[in-house]
Amino acid sequence: MSPAGVSAPQLLDPVAMQVRYLYRNARTGLVVNAVLGLLMGWVLWARVERTLLLVWVVAIVGASALRLLQLIAFERRFVAAAAPRWANAFLVGSTFTAALWGAAPWWFGAHMTRETEVFLAFALGGLTAGAAAVLGVVQRVYVSYALVIMLPIIAWFFSRDTAYGAQMAAMLTVYLAAMLVTGLIYRRVVMTSIVVSHELAEARDRAETASRAKSEFLSRMSHELRTPLNAILGFAQLIALDRARTLSEEQHAQVRMINDSGTHLLDLINEVLDLARIEQGRLELRVATVGVAAELVKVVELLRPLAEQRGIRVEYTCAADVVALADAQRLRQILLNLIGNAIKYGDPGSLVDIVVGASGATVNIAVSDDGPGIPADRHEAVFEPFNRLDADSAATEGAGIGLTISRSLARGMHGDITLASAPGGPTTFVLDLPAASA
Repeated sequence: MSPAGVSAPQLLDPVAMQVRYLYRNARTGLVVNAVLGLLMGWVLWARVERTLLLVWVVAIVGASALRLLQLIAFERRFVAAAAPRWANAFLVGSTFTAALWGAAPWWFGAHMTRETEVFLAFALGGLTAGAAAVLGVVQRVYVSYALVIMLPIIAWFFSRDTAYGAQMAAMLTVYLAAMLVTGLIYRRVVMTSIVVSHELAEARDRAETASRAKSEFLSRMSHELRTPLNAILGFAQLIALDRARTLSEEQHAQVRMINDSGTHLLDLINEVLDLARIEQGRLELRVATVGVAAELVKVVELLRPLAEQRGIRVEYTCAADVVALADAQRLRQILLNLIGNAIKYGDPGSLVDIVVGASGATVNIAVSDDGPGIPADRHEAVFEPFNRLDADSAATEGAGIGLTISRSLARGMHGDITLASAPGGPTTFVLDLPAASA
């Protein structure tokens, strides 16, 4: 997502990013500039001619006010194509402000005492140092500011024609050179940051485009596949009726295989469609008060044949009055996935235990199995799309998106799914949902 008020081209244009950085950090500098001008007036009130001082302070504060108006105009009208023009406007404003500060020793002239000179030198040096962080991003702006603010006071000290004046001028010259180098270093750091931000923004846009294209492709292909598949399943079911009783047992078994395989494929297609809708933000949830026990019984009975086929016992504990705020259809979908996985991955002859409880404002549904377990460093990986920990094995079916969809659905209903497991088992998935009043 782009920052408010900033278009994508502005984010991806390094020059525009430099100029935005320049103006974004200028507001504080302008306030400090005005406050420091007033403070300077207070400090020098009894030390220099007051009329000259008032004119200078008004000029400093006025320049800050005008530049603040410039900043407001920038925030309202800036476009990336005009970045060089805005940079030039900033250069003029900052150089003019620097000239007002730099002119101070010559403006006050004969009223300057040694104490005033040293104080002013420290003030100008501080302004030069502080400007490095704000203006350094555009080299010509900072170089112009530093030279215009420091060279006049260096010349002033040289004009004193004393050892003290020469020493102060020499120190300030060295300081100016050091600050120019510092500004250059700072600019390189900021430019590196801007380039990296530029590359990251481009990479993010490419990834988002690819993700949208993938989701759109999955959605369209899934719809295209469902139509002929539904026809195949319909004909298979008609054949299975065998009203003329002409099919042999072997043929009935083959028709059942067609129907089972088609149903499995349709389930996979529906999962892919759900994933595409979730990624596109188009999945609608109808949240209402749902009796958890009733939905749990439906799912367990639906999966009982699979459990019996693997010799797995399914036991559950749930009070009849436990109710949650959820989409009933999606709750069944989540439970089918969690309990179905427990049956598929549990050891033959083991137990799948389901415990439903309520804790404060949350309903907890814990599904445990005695399967091989999941290492701690892979706990989050199981929730990633198309990521099956047993992907190299054909022992279990699935595309590896069931848990991804289930967690997304849970979070869409203001809940979550967490995992507790270790190699060797047991493995427990916990579905948390908001509780509702019975």
